[in-house]
Amino acid sequence: MARLEIDHGDVVETRYTILVAANHPNVVVLRPDLVPEAVERENVYFLRRHADRQLCDGHLHDSLEDARACTDRTKLDGLWQDLARIGADIQRRVNAEFAEYRNSGGTLGGDEWLEQRNKERQPPKKPAGPRLPRMAARTKGSDATAGGPGPLPDQRKAEIAQAVARAAVSLVPIAGGPLAELVGLVLQPAIGRRRDVWLGHLETAIEELQARRDAPSIEELSANDLFVTVVLNATQAALRTHQKEKLDALRVGVINAALPMAPGEQEQLMFIRLIDELTPLHLQILRFMRNPADWFENHKIPKPEVTVGTWPLILVTAFPGLAGEAEVFSQVMSELVPLGLTGYRMTTVEISQQDLLEKLTTPLGDRFLAFITAPSAPGSG
Repeated sequence: MARLEIDHGDVVETRYTILVAANHPNVVVLRPDLVPEAVERENVYFLRRHADRQLCDGHLHDSLEDARACTDRTKLDGLWQDLARIGADIQRRVNAEFAEYRNSGGTLGGDEWLEQRNKERQPPKKPAGPRLPRMAARTKGSDATAGGPGPLPDQRKAEIAQAVARAAVSLVPIAGGPLAELVGLVLQPAIGRRRDVWLGHLETAIEELQARRDAPSIEELSANDLFVTVVLNATQAALRTHQKEKLDALRVGVINAALPMAPGEQEQLMFIRLIDELTPLHLQILRFMRNPADWFENHKIPKPEVTVGTWPLILVTAFPGLAGEAEVFSQVMSELVPLGLTGYRMTTVEISQQDLLEKLTTPLGDRFLAFITAPSAPGSG
């Protein structure tokens, strides 16, 4: 496979040629000696070089413009949201089936019924077909023979490659199809890890609540339908993120939802949804806008020494790690305003330094930030 990389500075373009079957252009040919009518096809993809100098990970872009518009290096949020929707749909169907089973006189418990159901739905084993001869075994890092394939990847990459290959020849999404491969090899272990991490956060939240004199008891919390709903919504959101700042915000939100000064029901549910939908940068900029002067002092960043300045200038000064990402700041600001969290719009008009350091969050924005900020000890003011 011929390969050419073109560095555009902010984007890396990769062009390569592959062999495909003449009559099936989406089928990649790895053994041209077995497919004599293979033809070459040129492919191209683009990777954005982000502010941390790392390239896009886990996704590709079809054009230079699309890559330059990318703001999420890993693009995992959409995947986990889709997975959560799939999981919720499966759960609803299974619950309905179990309810129908019990209503018809079934006596098995949930776990026993589910195990029996899964066994009954296992597809019959297919008779073994003819197998291609195995290639000579090689170990990782061993030299390839002249003209032969290169060193083997590590075992984990090999497992993933095998799963992708199996999925490519099983296009019907039933048991054993691509979805099963994706969930079984990649998503299921990752979901398990995220679940365990979040349960650790919940355990910490409960311990913090038990240590407070103004917190309700465990029995009272378990009987509080709103609190249970908040915890369930926060759990779904936690499984959709790998970002520590959002997990911390969800944990603190659970704590604040249990305390006497918790916001009303609608605001609690709305605030959990906002944590789910916003990025850590949204949260950081919102905290900055609540008190820009304190932000500079607390982060030991010198304030811009200017008589007049612009919002892009003060934002870049406050977040030096994102210099050159003015379009990202503009997008974040444009998304915070319609949510009612800030009343200021991005502008390049020069204003005084005093105005640049004014509080810009709305009362709703302040209440949201209070909801995701660790509460002070009772009686501390």
